[in-house]
Amino acid sequence: MKANVLDLPFEDETFDLVTFNIVLVYIKDQQKAVNEMARVTRKNGVVLATLEPDYAGRIDYPENPATLLILKNMEEIGADLYTGRKLKYLFSKAGLKTEFGIDTESDYILLKGDKKRLDMFLNQFWVLEKLFQKNGWTKEQIKKYKTEEIKRIENGLSFSFTPCFYAIGRKI
Repeated sequence: MKANVLDLPFEDETFDLVTFNIVLVYIKDQQKAVNEMARVTRKNGVVLATLEPDYAGRIDYPENPATLLILKNMEEIGADLYTGRKLKYLFSKAGLKTEFGIDTESDYILLKGDKKRLDMFLNQFWVLEKLFQKNGWTKEQIKKYKTEEIKRIENGLSFSFTPCFYAIGRKI
């Protein structure tokens, strides 16, 4: 079933658990979405955000010219780059007793192992290539970036971390 998170087609207090993952970052009215999830959760039930990124807190070293383009593109499509850090506030305002933290284990956040990072980079490079082209990069610039990034990854000299947060909200 597909449903609009801002207007869920369920009665009040229908579910014991409502869970989502990398959703709020793409919702314009985040508070309304969390309120709606809390509405359909039973008393003593849980609203669980398992992984909400905070792209504005992303760290790259060495600085990666792709990062600024990625973040700009995300904002253009309506993503809220500060979502992760807002979770506790959003849950609390929805009347949920909230436990909040940062996920430090997910491969989404920090890929462990250069082979894994390289595979992901190569498999998803077409997305970066399209973004570079959209922003006027020449074929030579794109090729140079790709070659340099591959070398950095292979030699363990590329670090990238996107903080992602979780929230466990109990409806009281």
